[in-house]
Amino acid sequence: MLESVLKEGAYLILSRFACQTALLEKTHRLIRDAVESLEGSAARHVLDTHGLGALHVALPAARIGELRDVVMPQIRPDLLTLACEIGRTVLCIEGEFFVDDYTILRINYPYLVALQAPGAAENPGIGRVADRTRLESNASRVIDPVYDPKGYHENQPPPAWAHGPHQDTWTGHSRSGVNLWWAVDDVQEECSLVLYPETFGRPLIERQVIRHKLVDMAMRINAARGQVYELAYRVQHHRAAPHPLDRSRRSARDRQGRHCGRRPSAA
Repeated sequence: MLESVLKEGAYLILSRFACQTALLEKTHRLIRDAVESLEGSAARHVLDTHGLGALHVALPAARIGELRDVVMPQIRPDLLTLACEIGRTVLCIEGEFFVDDYTILRINYPYLVALQAPGAAENPGIGRVADRTRLESNASRVIDPVYDPKGYHENQPPPAWAHGPHQDTWTGHSRSGVNLWWAVDDVQEECSLVLYPETFGRPLIERQVIRHKLVDMAMRINAARGQVYELAYRVQHHRAAPHPLDRSRRSARDRQGRHCGRRPSAA
C-alpha cells in the first residue's frame, strides 16, 4: 500500500476510521465554542443553525488566527495520534517512521469575503506546532530569496491566498513523505483539493510550470465530511483555491515520513 503511494503516485481515500465520529464531534464543538468565546452567543447561534459552512458569517477573517490558537492545542494530539494509527494500520508501516509536528487547520473563506480582510490576517495554510518546535524553527528560519508570497498573490490579503500547482518536495520536504488531509466538513468539488496525478515522476521545474498544460490533467476531489485523503509529497497538487461560493471550507492536515522528519512532540 505504502509503496504504491510513494512509487506510483497512488492516493488513498479513508472513509471510516475508529475514532472518526468522536473526533469530528470534538472538532466541531471546539470550533463553535471558540467562535462563541471570540464573538459571542449570537455568532455561536449562526453556526448552530447553519453549520460550519457559515463560519465566515460568524467570525471575521481577521480572527481566524485566534480561532486556531484556541482550537489547535486541543486537537493536535488527536491529529498526531490519528496519523500514527493510519501509518500502522492503513499504510502498514512496520518499522520506525516520523510524524511532522506541523498541523494545519485550513480555513478558506469565500473569495470576496477574504478580500475584505486586513493585511495582518493569517493565510489559510498557517499551522501550529509545539512550543519547543516553534522556538527551534524561529532560530533557524531562512527567508526564500526568490519566492515572494505577497507579490505572488498580487498583494491580496492573506485569507485570499492559495498555493498554485506544486509538489511539497520543492520546498525541501522528504521524498518519502505522505500528506494526510482530513475533511472536517463536506467540501464541494469546485473548491477542494486538486490533484495532477499524471505529473508524478515527470521532471518539472519549480516556478516554470505552464499552467495551461496542467488544466487538462486536473482531478478535483469531492471530499465528504470525515474522509481522509493520503497522497505522496511528490504528487503535484493545488491547495484549496479561494472560491466564490457562499460557504466556508475547513480541513485539517498532517504529514508522515519514513526516513526523515520530526518525532511527535507533547502538545
